[in-house]
Amino acid sequence: MDQIELLDLPSEVFLNILSFLNPLDLCSIRIINVFCKDLCDKESVWISKAKSDYKVKLKVEESFSPRIFYQHVLHKFGPMFGLWQRQNLKFYSGILRVFYEDKTVVFENLVPTQDIYSDLERLKFLTVTMMTENKKPMVTSHDKMTSTQNVKFSLTPGSNLDIINSNMKDYITSPSEWRELLEEFKSWDTSQDTELALMKFVSLYHSRTIFSYLPLNWSNRFLTTTASCPLKPGLFKGSYGGHGVELVQLQIHMFGSTMLGATGVKITGDPNVPFNEVTFRILGEDCLNIPEDLQGTVRGVRTAMMEKETAPFRENQVQSFRVPMDMSERVPIRWTTCKGRWAAEAQIASHMFQDPQLIEANFILFSEDEFAVMFLDLNSVSLFHRVKNLY
Repeated sequence: MDQIELLDLPSEVFLNILSFLNPLDLCSIRIINVFCKDLCDKESVWISKAKSDYKVKLKVEESFSPRIFYQHVLHKFGPMFGLWQRQNLKFYSGILRVFYEDKTVVFENLVPTQDIYSDLERLKFLTVTMMTENKKPMVTSHDKMTSTQNVKFSLTPGSNLDIINSNMKDYITSPSEWRELLEEFKSWDTSQDTELALMKFVSLYHSRTIFSYLPLNWSNRFLTTTASCPLKPGLFKGSYGGHGVELVQLQIHMFGSTMLGATGVKITGDPNVPFNEVTFRILGEDCLNIPEDLQGTVRGVRTAMMEKETAPFRENQVQSFRVPMDMSERVPIRWTTCKGRWAAEAQIASHMFQDPQLIEANFILFSEDEFAVMFLDLNSVSLFHRVKNLY
């Protein structure tokens, strides 16, 4: 049988083969001859590549070439698409989302609002478009604190993303510009204590030269609730008093199909308990059974916990719930029943994360999207609500 040469294949078959190749291989085939060049330059090839590689839908327009946009913009910035957690903002961190929208690569910061039930606020950080004249990427900064258009990017094989700003504006001689920066910061920051807010502002200002990120870890986030695993992991907003609203990732610990416990890890943090540190941990798989009359005071809750009355979680179970009279609610809790309650421990520390310690706590599950943590030694309770719209 005669061998069939690749170039003897029909154009439509050859185009289909090209759609499975990476960009570097396409460029290598392109220089074989004029026939290969013409096929590799077809817009349909690069429209297909954009969709398969980055889930981006491109289309040919009078002044827009998907091929040129892919080669000059998507090839460099497409690998940055997704959610990132900042690593070099001491104590605090933050979430960066990178995505494509209308011929533009958008970098936006996702920040909590005062209302734990609302979506995260989206603050535009950078945008990347393609210049018409020379087809090169044009980066525009929308961040008043950096106030520079000289921005460089570094993405290492280990998925470390660095955004480097240079030639930044110095605000030190302009009181009016300092006030403008502060007002901009106060428009989205949730800190309830003025000194804590100023400390965060100063930290942001001094960290504005380099923004270092790692991919936001979403371990077991697609797990669904079952009779043996009543909790569903994910990202939650919760109030931390004077520090404001912070983001916590609920991680579930499983053995087969059985839940052994769960941990809340801070995605954003504060000077007492920084980001990436444990904020609470559920102890054991069985639920506490605390009579309603003992729930009226913190002492009553502690007494019931000492008696260690527990029972396995039951699907569709309903337990009575009330906040102790001597416990402060960081966010008002409307619930009078819960789906389950577990013994827990919570981490507290002095300023600058000094002398961290674990204190007695309760984890109370109200619904798939809402739970509370009682910090018994602090006589306070925080409500947490699931973040649903990250994309």
